[in-house]
Amino acid sequence: MAGPLESPSAGVPDAGPSTSLTQLELLLDVGPPPSQPQDERFTPPSDFSAFDAEFRFSLDAAATPANALCPRYCTQEDSGLLRPWAGERVWCNPPWSQLPWWVDKAWRELQSQCPLSVLLLPDNRMHQRWWQTLVEPIRDRVLGGSLSLRSRFLPGRFHFGTPADPLAQRRKRPPCGVVLLIFAQVS
Repeated sequence: MAGPLESPSAGVPDAGPSTSLTQLELLLDVGPPPSQPQDERFTPPSDFSAFDAEFRFSLDAAATPANALCPRYCTQEDSGLLRPWAGERVWCNPPWSQLPWWVDKAWRELQSQCPLSVLLLPDNRMHQRWWQTLVEPIRDRVLGGSLSLRSRFLPGRFHFGTPADPLAQRRKRPPCGVVLLIFAQVS
């Protein structure tokens, strides 16, 4: 990403936090760090199918050819962080080492022309500054009459696949639960 991230509320009056991530001293004025090997968590298709039935996704924004869940998808090489999501209904299980950038991207895309994006995130990050600035002040609210960010904490611990076990047959669990952040334009 070239240059500092914009404030998540840029261009939308009273739409949410007024502090950009860079002002949070998170050093996000450069692109995100490279994803880590432990970032390769595949959403099992059996779990994804329920989300897809509800939201009808058109783009998987953070995938590999081996784990893409939508016909159209972005890989690390053609980064979903850099490509526009206009007109897409986006599914994203982002690299956990890059969460602030993906949340900021979803918020900025919602304010432009992306009607829906759903991010699957670990639920143990709520104490972190980026969550407190980008998510908490606007979570579970409709903003400006047309934008919403809803949170849905999923019960239990989600089972993820890995490159060696893409269908999560070994039932590997993260050390935390997960939450869906649902960024949506409201009619």
